This record gives sequence, structure tokens and C-alpha cells, in this order.
Amino acid sequence: MPKITPQMIIEATNSLKCSPSQDFSGLSPKILKLVIVHIASPLSHIFNLSLHEGVVPNQFKIAKVSPIFKGGDETQANDYRPISLLSAFSKILEKIVCNHLKYFLVMNNIIDSQQFGFQNNNSTFHPMIHLLNKVTKAMQNNEYTISIFMDLQKAFDCVPRDTLCKKLELIGIRGNGLKWFKSYLSNRKQFVRIGEGNSVMSDVTSGVPQGSILGPILFLIFFNDLPKSTLLYCLLFADDTTLLASGPNLTELVEFINTELKKISLWFRANKMSLHPNKTKSTVFHHNPNSIPWDDIHIVIDNNNEESNIVDVNLIHTLSYVNHLSDTPAIRFLGVFFDPGLNFKFHISQLNAKLSKALFNLRRCRNLLSTNALKSLYYSTFHCHLIHGIQIYSCVCDNALKEIITKQKMAVR
Repeated sequence: MPKITPQMIIEATNSLKCSPSQDFSGLSPKILKLVIVHIASPLSHIFNLSLHEGVVPNQFKIAKVSPIFKGGDETQANDYRPISLLSAFSKILEKIVCNHLKYFLVMNNIIDSQQFGFQNNNSTFHPMIHLLNKVTKAMQNNEYTISIFMDLQKAFDCVPRDTLCKKLELIGIRGNGLKWFKSYLSNRKQFVRIGEGNSVMSDVTSGVPQGSILGPILFLIFFNDLPKSTLLYCLLFADDTTLLASGPNLTELVEFINTELKKISLWFRANKMSLHPNKTKSTVFHHNPNSIPWDDIHIVIDNNNEESNIVDVNLIHTLSYVNHLSDTPAIRFLGVFFDPGLNFKFHISQLNAKLSKALFNLRRCRNLLSTNALKSLYYSTFHCHLIHGIQIYSCVCDNALKEIITKQKMAVR
């Protein structure tokens, strides 16, 4: 563990987002930045004691939870994402520890090379371009590619802490360092604040805290050995997992996929994780998607039933090229719709619809707002949709992009 100096504390505090969000004691990073120079020295003493003894103060482990609606039914608690507002002092300590943990992971080449989430110099573009390259190479060889897009249920909240601690030990974190992480994960408490009302304090028995600085990195360590459990090609963006395999014989490819999915199922069972049944989907890529025998393709996965070893499985929804089993002829992967023929017609049609709405708003406001305000509106409602995944969908022919280019010129005018 690092020796923390007052200067390290000042630098870590200044690197935090200047958020007005207050923790359970009413302190925010914005306020903390104003006084950190005066309290850095005693804080360094407290932080060094914490690391030396391997104990995280209990006051650092209290979270004020704000539920953020994800979509779906507003009356269902499962359709909200809990965001933990942790102690402002805890964020400083986490920032310093996180920087050293990242350095340790990079120097020892621990994180899987196909993991692109929460990694420096990586974005959603990287797994998308890997997927595109893998599929197009198979198409050039007249091969089929089956892709499974997996979605985990409450991945961050369901991480078993004892398993995570074992994995920390396996990668080389031992002694007081491991003791500190065990203390960080244990005896955590939270309460929910809605409006002006607070719930009673309750214990948090599993998971890594969402909204924390260390949480994402700890999740990557926990999830890091998933690719080693299968022969399928894996693309990871945090918990968003895509599995691929290619081959000239579709029947043999389906059998291979189903065999490997049994291994994946065992990993999920051993790590106490589960898939979201309605959001885990699969599709088949081929240069001639109309020739794909969709009715004969059955991609299955073990139902994770601990009481039974019977692989009487749940069918993963298989998407067709044109309204076969779904009204959506493409699968959305990190914000871009991939169709079986990789012509991106569906994505471009969806993008055109969004740009048309944004263009309508710009036209309505052009005589009401200043030039700077219109620029802000353009970038926030039009440009953001245009550039997302542009490296991927812009590989289509010029005619397919003609309408988008026209709308962009109109928006700029």
C-alpha cells in the first residue's frame, strides 16, 4: 500500500468532479476542494493509519442512495439503478488507492486484453470495431458468425464479496492490502433518500458500491476470468459481454456454441451471477442473411438451476433479418444496431429519426436563442447522436449516408 502524503491528497481532491452532491453528512467534493489545503496533513495521517492497519473507518462506508430510473415500469424497484453517494473523504482515499491498484494491474498485465470498460484510452468504439472486424473477416471467407449479446442482472450489486476477495488474493494482493479491501467491502450500510425523506439504515451484504471510485475496478477484477472459461471469442465492456464464433457449417457452429454456453453457465453459477432473460439475445451474421435458416437455429443456455443438472434450457431470443421472430431486425450493441448483413440500414433509419426530431427543435428555436445557445443545443441534441458509432456505421455506401449528410448540413445552417 502507498505512503500517502498531503500533496497526494490535494492532487486527488482536485481531480474529483466538482459535484454539489452531498454525502450523508452534508459534505460535497465542491466544498471539500475549498478547504483541502488546510486539512490535508491530518487527513494523510488518518489515511496512512487506515492502510497500515488494514481498516476502513465505518464512517467511510455509509452511503446515501439515490434511485435513478433506468426505464420500464416506474412502480417497480427493479427498474431503478441505485447510485451511492459516499463519504467525500472516502472518495479521496479511494482515488489514491485506485490509482495504485490500476498501476499494479497494468504493470502485471492482469486485466484481459478484450476488456474495454473502465480502461484508459478505451471506449465503446473499441469492442464495436473488434466485432465488425471479426464478422467481416468471416463473411469474406463465406462463414457464418453467431454472436450472443449477454446482459447481466444487477451485476455490480450481486458480486459475492468472499469470491471477490479470493480473486484479489489470486492476483497478488495479500497482507494488509487484502485486509484493507476486505474491510472496505464489509460492514457497509446505506439509506435511501427520496425528496426530503430518508429511509432507515440497512446493511449492504453483497456487491461493490455503485457510484464509488473503486467499485468499477474491483468489478473488472471479479469479472476478469470469464473469458478463460470458454473457447468463444469474448468482447467485454464492463458487464456487457459479447460472445462470438465463426464457421462454414452452421449446424456444427450451433452445436459448438451450445456446448460453450454450458461452460459459461457453470461460471455464472460458481460466481453467483445471473443473466437478464429478456435482454440476452443472439443473432447470426452472414453475407447473405436471406439464406439463413432461422427456424432451425436454437441457441440455448443452461437455466442455472442448482437443484437440477438437466440442461432443459431457456431459449435465447434469435433475431431474424426481416421480422422473423422480432419486429427489430437488428441487435443494439453499445448504442449501434448491428443487422445480420452488416448493411446498417436499420441503424441509419433509427439515426435519421433522431436527427429529424433534433432538427425540428433547432428550427423552432433558431429565432429565439442566441448563436451560442443554438450551438449548445446542436451539440447536445444533434451532434451527439451523429458521432456515436460513426466509425462503425459510416463504412456503408455513400447513398445510404446521403440523408444523414443532408440533415447535418441543414442543422449547421
